[in-house]
Amino acid sequence: MDENTAKDLILLSEKDNQILLLERKLSQLEPIQAKLSADLAIEQQKLAELKEKQANLEKDISIADKILTKETEKKKKTDDRLMNVNNEKEYKAFKKELQIIHNVILKQENLLLTYEEEKETLLAEVEDKQALYDFKAADVEKKISEIAEQTKEMNATILVLKEETKTLQEKLPAEIKSIYNRLMAHKVIPVAIEIEDAFCKACGNQLPANQFNELIKKQTISCNNCKRFLFYKEPPTT
Repeated sequence: MDENTAKDLILLSEKDNQILLLERKLSQLEPIQAKLSADLAIEQQKLAELKEKQANLEKDISIADKILTKETEKKKKTDDRLMNVNNEKEYKAFKKELQIIHNVILKQENLLLTYEEEKETLLAEVEDKQALYDFKAADVEKKISEIAEQTKEMNATILVLKEETKTLQEKLPAEIKSIYNRLMAHKVIPVAIEIEDAFCKACGNQLPANQFNELIKKQTISCNNCKRFLFYKEPPTT
C-alpha cells in the first residue's frame, strides 16, 4: 500500500468513526428530549387536576349558596305566615317546618365555611403548582431548544463528513475499498488505526513479535483478531 493510500485510508476511517460517534450522540438526545417532554406532561396533568378540583369546588360553593339563599327566603316567608296562624295546630306545623329549614340553613352555612377554607388552601396549591409548572416549562423549552440546535449542528456535520468519506472512498484501490466496506458492514469501526506498540488499540489483541516487526517494515498489516488495518506510528520522542 502506498503512502497516499495509507493516509487516505486512515483519514477515511477517522471520519467514519466521527460519523458513528455523532450518530450515537444523536440517538442519545432523542430519549432525553422525550423524557423532558414526558416529565413536563406529568406536571401539566397535576396542575390540570388541581384546577379541575378547584372548578368543582366552585360549583359546590355555588350550589350551597343557592340552597342557602332559597332556604333563607323560604324561612322569611314561613316566619311571615307564622305570624298569621289561627290555631295551635297550624302554629306547630309552621314551627316544625321552620326547624327543618333552620337545619338546612345551618348545614349549608357550615358547608360554605368548609368550602371557603378548602378554597383558600386549594388556591395556594394551584398558585404554587402553576409557578412550578411555568418554571419547569421554561426550563424544558430551553433544553429542548438546545437539543434541537445540537441536533441541527450534528446533522450538518454528518452530511459534510459523509461527502468527505465519499470522496476518500473513490480514491481507494478497489481491493482495499472492498475490504474496508466489508469491515464497515460488520460494524468494525474504526476500520484503520495507528499503533505505536504491539497491541491493537481497538480489540486489545497483542501482535506476535514477528508480526509487529513486519508492521514496522511494511508500515501496515491486518490485525489477526479483528481484521482492522493497522498502521505503524513511531512513538513520540521524549
